Amino acid sequence: MLLAQYLEYAECELNYAKETLDTYEKALKRVKKYINQLDPRTFSMEDYFHMKSEMKKADLSANYVNVTISALRSFLIYCADIKKINLLINYKEMKKVKVPKREVIFLTEEERDKFTQAIKPDGIRGLRMRALVEFLLGTAMRISEALAFDRDIEWQLKGEALIIGKGDKQRAIYITERALEWVKKYLATRKDNNPALFVTFGDNPKRLQRYDLSKSFHYYATLAGITDKKITPHIMRHTAATILLQKGCPLPYIQELLGHSSIAVTAKYYLGTDKRSLKEAINKYLNY
Repeated sequence: MLLAQYLEYAECELNYAKETLDTYEKALKRVKKYINQLDPRTFSMEDYFHMKSEMKKADLSANYVNVTISALRSFLIYCADIKKINLLINYKEMKKVKVPKREVIFLTEEERDKFTQAIKPDGIRGLRMRALVEFLLGTAMRISEALAFDRDIEWQLKGEALIIGKGDKQRAIYITERALEWVKKYLATRKDNNPALFVTFGDNPKRLQRYDLSKSFHYYATLAGITDKKITPHIMRHTAATILLQKGCPLPYIQELLGHSSIAVTAKYYLGTDKRSLKEAINKYLNY
């Protein structure tokens, strides 16, 4: 009952997206599985350490463990601040595990062209996929943001719009002319009244969900001959940001476009991705 109340609170007061709510619900149920209880009055540091130990034994990724810790902390904060429950544990002492730095995967310009050209827009399915990929590449939006987008005529005229992104933050996004052209081609085939920009097929189209897309991205990556990289919708965002950086776009602009909370986050992800430009910079600036 307390878990259900927390999820309602997180949705209404914290404005958590449905995807986050589902992830947190699963994470909290995992906690209960590891320690056989989730009572905030008796949950102790020993329980917390045991949970982390069990996840380590299961060889779960650092990100997976940290999401579980974040969900548990959020739940305990709700119990203490909203439900006024006296906690046995100090949730401030619950430290996340260190996440090893991973190299950002992105498509080179050549790979990007191969991937987009592999998507033949002959039928409605191919046209929708091509429009979605071009839209992601032309806006650097997260896939969740793109799928939440509506087909409003105003942004089609302006090539820009305001969106509510991660963390309930509002930001401006800008759409390239190329992306806009593909979106217009796709919308011209639509006969339904669903306000969503990207929808499912059939007599009663629904807003497209991200779990519908994994197989499609894998299929077209294979078709394009890109087998050494796992191509996902998020790779399109990394690709857009990296190409901007390679072409000399200032980092603060990229930060603003991506909706990162600080320039340090942008730098962490993208300053180390462009080894070609790094080599050129060394030859240029360290040439004694």
